Amino acid sequence: MFDVCLFSFCVLLVYGAICDVTTFEIPNFISIAGSLLFFPAALSVPLELGVLALHLLAAVLVFCVGFCLFVANILGGGDVKIFSAVALWSGLHNLLPLLFCVALTGGVLAFLLLLFRRFRLPRGAQRLDWFANLHIQKGVPYSVAIVLAALFILSGSW
Repeated sequence: MFDVCLFSFCVLLVYGAICDVTTFEIPNFISIAGSLLFFPAALSVPLELGVLALHLLAAVLVFCVGFCLFVANILGGGDVKIFSAVALWSGLHNLLPLLFCVALTGGVLAFLLLLFRRFRLPRGAQRLDWFANLHIQKGVPYSVAIVLAALFILSGSW
């Protein structure tokens, strides 16, 4: 049961990252379903009540800090929600490694996007709406960094 829930969550994360790259939006159902999948997974392990509380605390902390970053227009709302769902799954014991991985992959992603946006797109690439949009937008689809870090952290956790 745990493996099915974790795999489903990872599929949702990848879908969310694809949506973010192509539309700069992450559907709400990804964060909601991903968070809800945590509970049957936690029951199947089973997690002790104290450990479950630490997972919830990690999600709340990430959401509160993320909300502040959202208000400051640094992070998007979808990124905050998906990051909170990932923090729920990773728990407090994996929160610092998760944050480090997100920062590292986010920095690389931002650098690659800066390079990508410095050059003109070939005509063939301009016909792909999502690719052209990625080239013109100023923002960073940060969920890609969150998802890559989550896949790395969740593959070795629990």
